[in-house]
Amino acid sequence: MRKKGRWWDRIICNMENVLQNLRKSIFWDVELTASTLRKYPQFVIVRVFERGDISDIRLIRRFYGDAFIKKEIVKAKYIEPETFNYVSVIYNIPQKKFRCYLQTQ
Repeated sequence: MRKKGRWWDRIICNMENVLQNLRKSIFWDVELTASTLRKYPQFVIVRVFERGDISDIRLIRRFYGDAFIKKEIVKAKYIEPETFNYVSVIYNIPQKKFRCYLQTQ
């Protein structure tokens, strides 16, 4: 019989860590659950980058990974201007590649 892989245990522990350590004030209007993290990653990522502090951003970067964050954040319909500039610089993504930039033009 095959054992459950350790990667799944690590994801579950990591998910619990995220749920425990993200500030509740970031998600004041919704209940942040494990299913929210899985089903709506773009919403979670954008919300944390817009309203979280540096420790919240580090936590979400460890959870989703930078490659996944880049892929999701460029597809967002709207990002606050300050967040848009910050993400563009730290991930070295040209602003013209963002969906929100193309929609405002």
